[in-house]
Amino acid sequence: MSSQTKLIKDIISLYDTILENKNVSEAIDVYDNVDFKSIGDGNPSSDNINTTLLRDIQVAAKSVGLKVDITTAVSGHGKKTKSGNASRHPSGNAVDIAIINGKSVSPSNRADADKLVSALVSMGYTKNAEGSSNPKSVLTFGFPNHDNHVHISNITSSTSEEPKTSSDNTSSSTEKAGSFAREIGKSILNAVGINEEKVYSSFGNNIESRYGSIVIPKENNSKIKSPVEGVITSYYNSNCDNQIVIKFDNGSDVGYLEYCGISTPLVQKGQSVSKGTTIGKTDSDVKVTLYDLNKNRENINTDKEKKSKGKDKNKEKDKDSDLYGKNEYSKLFINSYRNLKKSFEKKDPKKIEENINRIKGLLK
Repeated sequence: MSSQTKLIKDIISLYDTILENKNVSEAIDVYDNVDFKSIGDGNPSSDNINTTLLRDIQVAAKSVGLKVDITTAVSGHGKKTKSGNASRHPSGNAVDIAIINGKSVSPSNRADADKLVSALVSMGYTKNAEGSSNPKSVLTFGFPNHDNHVHISNITSSTSEEPKTSSDNTSSSTEKAGSFAREIGKSILNAVGINEEKVYSSFGNNIESRYGSIVIPKENNSKIKSPVEGVITSYYNSNCDNQIVIKFDNGSDVGYLEYCGISTPLVQKGQSVSKGTTIGKTDSDVKVTLYDLNKNRENINTDKEKKSKGKDKNKEKDKDSDLYGKNEYSKLFINSYRNLKKSFEKKDPKKIEENINRIKGLLK
């Protein structure tokens, strides 16, 4: 089965799940590599778990070919750890995995657990350290009382880095599949009446646009704040002083924002940032440049998000025709998404937003 065919089936399965349940809040079975098993008093399948955490576990497990069982989440876990510290479990920001590929995690059977941990670490999770400075953490062998399960926690809602792979070919294939997914995703979101463009919060005061980049003047901006949610990463650019790079994903586009000239950087590689997070202080002008995943430079579009909902039937037909023309796969989805859109109209807006984010997570 080709990666594109598998992707299409995954997307259709997700929307079918939503439509069959008639309850958007129940559409959680999009995590093919993650399952839930009750051990003791807990019932993780009914717990309210951070969807970003679940998505990261799905991505990590899939990248190394594992099936994992979440055995403890919110229920069945105390409010404090055995060391007496506050636990992240009650808030839904932590889970325990005690079964991987159908086998219990143990020192004599740790190879698969090590694969999962390595994938999470490559995504920005800190190994065997959990605290205020480590918003994303994985506790495993070597950490007290964690030789029979893998504890994974994430108190953020930001997208993690892609897991590193051992094969350049695999990485290239994954990247191509991701590009295809985003292309399909844009058509799907358009089909349900959501058109998105790149969305940034403010880059600063009195900014200037120069040849597609943004210049933030020092006179009006002593603090430089992130306009996106993302993760601090890096790549070498000899022409950039005090380089800070933010990898971001706003649901329809993935890319890098490179900041050059920040006098006092305040963030580190692997750190998650939200819109408005101060990433540095400066007494010099700062230049911001946008790059795509292949490090190709793009012009920064600071337009705000635009949403349009066509009510004219003729316009809907024209829109459908336009979608078909842009991507041959789009016609497989439009009827389903028209029905999905109708089902959304009577749903809780908060639940709709949560599940649109889940859909976007699958399309990354």
